[in-house]
Amino acid sequence: MPIHDDLRLITRQFEAALAHEKEARSVEARVRAVARDQGRQPSTEDIDEAFVFVRDYIERVPQIIQAALDTTEGEGEVQLRALMKVAVAYWVREDDVIPDSAGLLGLLDDAYFTLRLLAELSDRLLTEVGVPLFEEDLAVANDPVRYLFTSEEAETLDDLVAAAISEPSVERLLLELGQAGPEVRTSSVGAGDPRSATRTLELVRENFTRPPSPTAPVPWKAGRVLVALGYLGILAFPLGYWFDAHHFGSDQWFIHAKFHILWKTMLMTLAGATGFWLVVKRWQPSTARTLAAWVPVVVWTTHTVAHVIMALAFEEDAFPHHDVRYFGVSAADVSILVNLLLATIGATLDGRAARRRG
Repeated sequence: MPIHDDLRLITRQFEAALAHEKEARSVEARVRAVARDQGRQPSTEDIDEAFVFVRDYIERVPQIIQAALDTTEGEGEVQLRALMKVAVAYWVREDDVIPDSAGLLGLLDDAYFTLRLLAELSDRLLTEVGVPLFEEDLAVANDPVRYLFTSEEAETLDDLVAAAISEPSVERLLLELGQAGPEVRTSSVGAGDPRSATRTLELVRENFTRPPSPTAPVPWKAGRVLVALGYLGILAFPLGYWFDAHHFGSDQWFIHAKFHILWKTMLMTLAGATGFWLVVKRWQPSTARTLAAWVPVVVWTTHTVAHVIMALAFEEDAFPHHDVRYFGVSAADVSILVNLLLATIGATLDGRAARRRG
């Protein structure tokens, strides 16, 4: 199918999706979901702005491709048409990341694939021959679109773009197009567009991608729950030093050793209380949150390493008070390993949730 037939097909798909959107309201549903994950309630104006942004982003795909075709002629024209075919191939895939039946949202992944691939091709040409395919930086509009996908959707689309641009046939076409040299001219896609890419980025960042305010609620998801449990475990651990007969109350410990036990319990109590407070009250996407999420992992990792070092350094049993054992491993060590595993899972899951919201 000639590329111009592809562009007409995309236009018909867009018109059908736009008509269907009145009932599907897919863009509104997605924007509300994104805002909810960030602890916000979008206004009617926010929803309207997002709809216009998505509509214009998708509608411009044929215009952008046509602009590129109109500015290249002669030796490079054949190669450029072939590259444009690669850029629109996703539109006829049956296994879309988002089904085309989902209104305008169902075409947003198609548009993102095309424009993300074109941005990559433009950057490659600029690097290799000093002539970009487009005067404008398409990434300015692509970046905010990525916020409207789930992390899984965005990663899948980025992988598809990377796979497409690394195809040997695409590499060959880029090489041949670069050799065309002066025949390749930079196209401008912003003329006459009522919403510039810069304004689009500003709009989406302002309404949907800014960090939540310190008072905005953050949902209690699995990662956050596990991190909170990790801090409760750190808080509970010093109780064993105080109330069992094997640590602070044991005659086997020298006074200097008891000083270090006291010091350790104070540090763990302070770290556990501070961390648990952060999880409950100040769990916004930030560097502090990332560090706090991994503190329980560090605590249980160092405890595990210390046990291993002691076990290897002494021939006799370094932990005679660990008398309850399962398969040769003490119950105390099992509890530490379980805490370490849960803390690691919690920090990993919470990191993914924070990236989606931030």
